Amino acid sequence: MSMGLKLKNDTENHQSINLSGLEIQAPGDIISKMVRVNVLQKTTGKENYVEMHKVGKWHQDLPVNEREKLVTWRQELLNLLDRHKKERTGEKKPFKCQECEKSFRVSSDLIKHQRIHTEEKPYRCPQCDKRFRWSSDLNKHLTTHQGIKPYKCSWCRKSFGQTSNLHTHQRTHTGEKPFTCYECGKKFSQNSHLIKHRKTHL
Repeated sequence: MSMGLKLKNDTENHQSINLSGLEIQAPGDIISKMVRVNVLQKTTGKENYVEMHKVGKWHQDLPVNEREKLVTWRQELLNLLDRHKKERTGEKKPFKCQECEKSFRVSSDLIKHQRIHTEEKPYRCPQCDKRFRWSSDLNKHLTTHQGIKPYKCSWCRKSFGQTSNLHTHQRTHTGEKPFTCYECGKKFSQNSHLIKHRKTHL
C-alpha cells in the first residue's frame, strides 16, 4: 500500500520518506536526510509517539518559520500513522455512547468517557481536594504539588509540569488556533478563551 501526502502550502522541493510501505512527502528544506520510520504490525498510540520523536527530535536546530512547517508536517504524519494502524488491524468500536454516539473498542473506555456527560469525578487530590474524572489526570495534577516540571518548550525552553500546559504554551509560538466559535467563526488558541467568548453571543 502506498500513499502520498503533501503539505498544503509547500508543494515544491519535497522528498520521500519510506514508512513501511507507506510513502509521505515532506518538505525538502525541513528534512535534510532520508528518515525511515518502522510501522509495526500491531502498534499503540505510545509507540507511534516514540517513532514520531525519532523523526522530529532534531527540529530545535531549525529557524522558527521552518519549525512551524514541521509542526504541520508532524501532525500529518501522525494522522497517517493512525489511519495505517486502523487499516492494518481492522479496528472496530462496538461500544457506543448513547449521549454523543462516540464509539470505543472496549467497554471500560466507554465507562470512562461517560463521566464527561455525568460530570462524575471519582479521583480526589489528597492535598487540595480537587477532583478529577480520570486517574491519569490526578497523577498529572499531583506533579504540581511536587514542583516537578519535566516538559520543556523546544522554542524558548520554558518548563511545564504537564504536557497539556506545554502544548497550550507552544501555540504562542506556532500561532495555532484550533478552537473555533460556531457562531461567528472566530478562532482561539485555548478552549477557555473560546468558552469566555461564547458568552458574548448569549
